[in-house]
Amino acid sequence: ASLEHAAAVAATENPNASRVVMKALDFAQLGLMRLAFPESSIIVVLRDPRAVAISLFRERFQDNHLFPFKFSLIDIAAHIEDYFAFFDQWEASREFMAPIQFLSYESLVSDPHPTVKGLLAGLRLANTDEDVQACLKFWQNERRTTATASNERVREPVFALSATRWENYRHFLK
Repeated sequence: ASLEHAAAVAATENPNASRVVMKALDFAQLGLMRLAFPESSIIVVLRDPRAVAISLFRERFQDNHLFPFKFSLIDIAAHIEDYFAFFDQWEASREFMAPIQFLSYESLVSDPHPTVKGLLAGLRLANTDEDVQACLKFWQNERRTTATASNERVREPVFALSATRWENYRHFLK
């Protein structure tokens, strides 16, 4: 997603929303996002790179310009390497850049309660057990707008299959 898309979502899809979640943000635009939304929190969910590669390779995106590299496992691997190099550089420049809260996808699916509690605390949001439970029941929220490749998944409880699905394709990954 682009900066223009983020602004459009914030302004038009739900003008009263206090938060906008950009699931597929192009990491190269992160600095621009920080400039456009200086008070925003940035959360990066890190997944096992092999799980990311298989997920991207298997998904049929309606908007392929966001992921032009997804048609080749070699291109996906190069993109993932760039991704981690970018965040290594961001972290190395921490005194100049806004902090990022990194969240492990595998921890989120295997032990969601403490992971969500830590996420809420990092966002300076209420993080009582009731708040955490409300977050864990995200699929029951009928009011939110969702337009992602996984728009059906966000209407279901968290499941751990996608964290290990890559193992079925181990022989294709190096």
